[in-house]
Order: sequence, then structure tokens, then C-alpha cells
Amino acid sequence: MLVQPKKKISAPHSLLDPIVLGRLLPSGQWGINRAAVFTFPDLGLLVVIPVWATKAVGDTVKLLLNDREVDGRPIIDQTELKQPTLLWVAPRHLQTGPYQLTYEIKQLNQKEERPDKPLNLFVKLELPGGQDIDPDPGHSNL
Repeated sequence: MLVQPKKKISAPHSLLDPIVLGRLLPSGQWGINRAAVFTFPDLGLLVVIPVWATKAVGDTVKLLLNDREVDGRPIIDQTELKQPTLLWVAPRHLQTGPYQLTYEIKQLNQKEERPDKPLNLFVKLELPGGQDIDPDPGHSNL
């Protein structure tokens, strides 16, 4: 199971950042390469939503890419309450360029809640070096 390091949060109901596998840049902007996007070719980029403090059956979680919903699901079983929620950004939603990724939790009879700020991602789908036109071993442009 993936475990996110404990962070000092400002309010008891603050949501933790989503976990994106395959990130490359340690700066404030995350880099996602072709391998991370296509690790699961049919599903896309895996995003792990950490357990929130008051997770309950009936909650709904939505994954938002540039404020557009790209995946989501309701919490329907008691066994899900102590487990992170797995959501996906399908490959058709990602081209090379910058994106903002966040999620939204809707609990019964409550307003939607999001983490304090979205994650800034930069996606690069081009292979390094471009097309190799030299038939010899090794890539001619690397």
C-alpha cells in the first residue's frame, strides 16, 4: 500500500495532495513522462487519493484536470473507508503541456471540498531524441 508522508496541515478537515506515480521533478511543478501516462495503457495515469479524515460510505470523489472531471466514483463499501481511492486520467485527456490536477470530495449533506491548491503537472509525451533514422545500433540523436 502507498503511504503518503505525514504533513502539517492547517485545519483538521484539510485534504492531502493526491499521489501521482511517476513524477520526475522535485520542484513545485511535477513532470510526467510518456512511461507514467502509458504504464496502464487502457486506464492511463494512476492518481492515488489519500484517505480523508471523515471518509464515509456515500461520499463521492472526483478527479479534476484543469477543472474538468476526468474520473470519479462513489464510496460504496465499508472496506473502502481505510483504503486510498484509486482514480485514473485516461491517455486521451493528456497531451504535451501544463496541467492542474486536483480532486473534490462530496460528502452527504455537505459542500464539495478540495485540497488547498492543485498540483501543477507538466506532461511530456515525446520520446527523447526524436525518430531514429540510422539503422545502426543505438539512437543517432542521443
